Amino acid sequence: MTFAILVNVDECTGCHACTAACKITNSVPNDLSFTRVISVEEGSFPLLNIRNAPVERCMHCLEPECVPACPVDAITKHEEGPVVIDEDKCIGCELCFKACPFHVPKFDKESKKRYKCTMCYDRVKEGLEPACVEACPQEALKFGDRDELLREAKGWAKYVYGETEAGGTSLIYASKEPIIKLGLPEKPASGVK
Repeated sequence: MTFAILVNVDECTGCHACTAACKITNSVPNDLSFTRVISVEEGSFPLLNIRNAPVERCMHCLEPECVPACPVDAITKHEEGPVVIDEDKCIGCELCFKACPFHVPKFDKESKKRYKCTMCYDRVKEGLEPACVEACPQEALKFGDRDELLREAKGWAKYVYGETEAGGTSLIYASKEPIIKLGLPEKPASGVK
């Protein structure tokens, strides 16, 4: 089974509980983040609509381009879905970042390593949900079998992002409104030629 996280953009209130849970669980320093919650204003007063969503996080591609791009085999795609960087092996080069269709792996100037969301792989192996999912008070994040989450999203959402983008991802966004307005690339393309 391939796990995934479904982001129900319509239910996200922008509370940042997912970001806080991620920082605490992964001991991420305050100036760094595996994810960032954004707010996008649509329309104008009095018909202003504010949409929130966690972005800038690893999409956990089904066929990640970062894995073959890494010259030291520091990145692993696990059969359960998560794509994980082994920080002990990482040499901090830019190749994973350049290969990533979403330009996700970030650089920590202090450790000189690349880092990103791991989908809480250690927790998943123990049968737990990722920390961000567990912490979401609105249940805007849902964790489970990728195929089931896609079926569920298609049942209510007009827009589903992650089913086919970059060959498919294990982070799926769903909404009744266009998702592209959240800054996700319409046609993610690798930087690797």
